[in-house]
Parts: sequence; C-alpha cells; structure tokens
Amino acid sequence: MGLGFKNNTLAQQEALINEVKGALFEYLVAEFIARDFQFEEGFLSGIGPVFREKLSEYEVLLRNVDLELLHRLPKIAKTTAKMIIEKLEIESISGISLQGRSKDVLTKETDILISTKDLKIPISLKLCKSNSFVNTKSGGVKSFFLKYFDTINEASIIQEEVNRKIDHSFNHMAYDLYQMNDLEYTGGFCLNWETAGLPSLPGELPELMRKRVLDCYYQIISAFYQAFMELHELSPEKFKHSLMPILGIGKEGIVQVTCFHEKVNQEKYHIEKISIFESQKVAKEINDFVILPLKEGISSFEIKFLHRRLQIRIKPMNSFTVPSYKVNCSVKEDRK
Repeated sequence: MGLGFKNNTLAQQEALINEVKGALFEYLVAEFIARDFQFEEGFLSGIGPVFREKLSEYEVLLRNVDLELLHRLPKIAKTTAKMIIEKLEIESISGISLQGRSKDVLTKETDILISTKDLKIPISLKLCKSNSFVNTKSGGVKSFFLKYFDTINEASIIQEEVNRKIDHSFNHMAYDLYQMNDLEYTGGFCLNWETAGLPSLPGELPELMRKRVLDCYYQIISAFYQAFMELHELSPEKFKHSLMPILGIGKEGIVQVTCFHEKVNQEKYHIEKISIFESQKVAKEINDFVILPLKEGISSFEIKFLHRRLQIRIKPMNSFTVPSYKVNCSVKEDRK
C-alpha cells in the first residue's frame, strides 16, 4: 500500500506527516533503548512484516517531504532514549515493544512498553515544536461527555443538551449562509449549495460568510464550556478524576515523554527540551485548577493547572457543510 499526498487536503497532508514522523520517532526511540541493553534482536523480532513495510514507506515519504527531519530524527531519538533511561533509572530490561498502533484497549495511550524484572513501564511519546500545545485526546463532540464524564450521573442529560445546541447552531448557520447567497433552504447544506459553486472550507469563504461559520464554532464551544462548568459544580471530585484521561494519563503508571524541537541558525529540529512526567506527578496537579473564562469569538477554552494548561478546542471533521465536529484536547507546559 503506497502513501502519498495525491488528492489530499492541506490538513490531511499535515496529519499524514505527523503520523509518519510520530511512527518513525517511536520506532527509533524504542530501538535505541533496546540497543543500550543489548536487546535489539528481541525488539526487532517483535515487529511484524506489515509494520516493517509501513515503516519503509514512511521513510520514503519523509525523505520526499522533509529530508532535514529524516536526517536529524535518529539523533533526536537517541538523546530521548538516553534521557528516558536516566530519568526513570532503568538498569536492565526484559522486553520492549511498540504499542502505539495496537487496537488493544489495555495499551491505550501507550506508545512504547518497557518491561523490566519487576515492572512494566508504559511510555507515551510525542515529538513537537517548541512551546506548542501537545495533543492528548481527540473525539466526537456528541459522545465526549458520555465517554469522559460517565461517572457523573447527569452526564447523559448534559450530553443530550449539548447535542441539541450543536444541531441548533449548525442549522441556524446553514440557514443564514443560504440567505446570504439567495438560495432556497430546505435543511442543512443540500446539493444546491454545491451546484451553486460555493465552497465547503471556511478559508475559501468571503469574510462575512466565514465570520458566520466561525460564530457557529463559538456557539458550540460555549455549549461545551457551560457543560464543563455544570459538571464541575455537580461533582467536583468526580470531575477532577475525569480530567485525568483528557490530560493523557488515563492509564495508571503512564510516563509522558515529550521532545520539543526548535530552529537554530536556520537549522530545524534542534532539541530544545525533553519533558518527562510520571502520572503520579501530573495527578497531584489536578488538585488545584481553575477553568479560565471563555474568550469571545474563539473556538476553545483552557483549564489552568499548577504547571500546565489544558486546551479544549472545537474543530470541524472535514468541512463546515457537514454537522460533524471533533474535540481536540491538548496540553501546554508553563515555561519557567
């Protein structure tokens, strides 16, 4: 199966590049850890032929789109592997495997699983631009509260109310855009929208119409913000516990490893910082947080912790003409 950018949108191309560099980075970090403990043969034997072939395809694609990253990736991975070993004080291993592409719910959030004589260490691994938000969770808006706040009894009622507001906001936005273009509105975006040669991406719209689409996104994030506030008020302790998976630490004992890279003297991908947080440390932070006020006109809000911020952002799945939205959850460290 070949990989490429043909017929892909810019967003799809970016998502593919992120998948490629993420998979190669995970593989290289695991390989360097295995090599450090003379376990490379055991590690490589656990990688099946299908994934080996995909890694080869990833390497070819990255060579074509970002040769500089391909050349620097091994050095970045080697430094990250060394930092993991030192920070977690790993003296020997009995196994190491890649888990990021597994569909097993037990390996959720885990990219690399390191086994020692006494324990298993699940690693969540990210490679990101310096000072950026790091994605932790992404899912559909119409099941978000049922999935992450299911321990709170009122979550299902709140989810239903959020879904109602989403549908209302979308239909109202569609009606307004039809009126702006003198089209007959029969509900949602129909064939006559496409026939009229009108776009489906916000960036292709005239300013006034684009503003109306963005206002729809703001109405949806407003519904989400209100739901967060209600759930916190209803059950502060359960709400706090529900934030753990959204922060990327739903699995007990998970270790979050993030390598931040920056540009130095026109050269990209220099390591700026490697952050390693064990789940116990992050868990302590959720005892003290504040849901920051919702800012007018934007499609996100933040929850402020002691050393990090959690951003909740609404994005369309594909185009604004389809009532499908996703929630992107991401974390940003506060720099000292």
